[in-house]
Amino acid sequence: MAKKYTENRKKIFNLITNSEKPLNADQIYDILRPDVNLSTVYRGIEYLQSKKLIRSVSFGSVIKYFYSSNQHKHFLYCEDCHEIMVFNDCAAEKLQKAVTKKFNFNIDDHVFYFVGTCEKCQKKRGDM
Repeated sequence: MAKKYTENRKKIFNLITNSEKPLNADQIYDILRPDVNLSTVYRGIEYLQSKKLIRSVSFGSVIKYFYSSNQHKHFLYCEDCHEIMVFNDCAAEKLQKAVTKKFNFNIDDHVFYFVGTCEKCQKKRGDM
């Protein structure tokens, strides 16, 4: 039986695509309920990833965050409050070219993020 691009999958895709930040499955569920249940969200995510419409990133944990494949983004992740910030400056392009040349390796894409502490959490801890 062929999988279809259902109305619920469209809702999930549109939510992910229009979000400023990557979303995890629970966040998607919280926004879309009661229209969809959690298993529908997981099946939708699986379908969208299989079609390469969305990508995922994990910031050192088992929780995956999803974002649109047609958006090239990079991330800052605060280990204290778990805030995700997005930036679009791609310093990795130069490195990608050098790695491609050195290892004769065809790189299709990359995920780039920094892990640290945001300004708000630094102030809370007295680091600033």
